[in-house]
Amino acid sequence: MSEIHLEGAKLSYAHFEGADLRNAHFEGADLTNAYFESADLRYAHFEGADLTEAILNKAKLNEAHLEKDSNGKATTLYGAKFDGTNLTKTHLQGAKMPEADLRTAILKETHFEEANLFHAIFFNETQGKELFSVNFNGAILTLANFTNTYLSEVHLNNHPAANKLVLGMRFLRVQVLAIQILKMQI
Repeated sequence: MSEIHLEGAKLSYAHFEGADLRNAHFEGADLTNAYFESADLRYAHFEGADLTEAILNKAKLNEAHLEKDSNGKATTLYGAKFDGTNLTKTHLQGAKMPEADLRTAILKETHFEEANLFHAIFFNETQGKELFSVNFNGAILTLANFTNTYLSEVHLNNHPAANKLVLGMRFLRVQVLAIQILKMQI
């Protein structure tokens, strides 16, 4: 089923468990409560889609596109589930994903620029969480929890419009290597 085109489709509660959806096009689609557990979504396009409450557990979203669409409409991921999801090199620029639980998601070279990550959870209680070369430039990280997290080559640059949007971030027991924080006013 790879390279499928479902742009703008109404697919609420659709079931794609274990499906091969590499290079699929879901731009602007309604995927609320869709079930993508263990699906292969590498290189898929979800720009401007609504993935509210979608189940993305153990899905492969490597290099997928979940950023804003060309008209500036954000991809919505309120309440989406990311247990064991591979988000390596995934594009989430401008995505709306407050309170995202990313404790067990794989985050390497992931792009969260200008994403809404209000109250997001990045820590893992049982083992340290590694964030390698993750880009949070301009992201809303108010109350985000990075407890017990290893940050390596992470970018936290804020643009002027995002000043003071990192209030309340938690950095307990965090190991930091080559973190880049510029223009941040706290």
